[in-house]
Amino acid sequence: GVPNVQPMPTEFNSLIPGLNSQQFDVVAAGMYLTPERCEQVLFADPEYQMPDALIVRKGNPKNLHNYEDIKKAGATFATGTGYAEIDYAKEVGIKESEML
Repeated sequence: GVPNVQPMPTEFNSLIPGLNSQQFDVVAAGMYLTPERCEQVLFADPEYQMPDALIVRKGNPKNLHNYEDIKKAGATFATGTGYAEIDYAKEVGIKESEML
């Protein structure tokens, strides 16, 4: 075991740069494995997978089940800043200007 573990809370976007600058030795965070990230760091085997799910109004009045449905319906799409879902939405033609 490791005799002295010191957790260091940090902003998500500083995890890889902090690891590469030896600010810390290991990162434990839910993070998508992307080609860009794999060029910068080595990932261990994933412990879990996290499929996307949409949150819609009760009854799903716009019948939204995937990103294509969002685009077809002209629905307003909201997600977090820097989230991978932004790229998923762009892949089906949703413009960033149409996202909240």
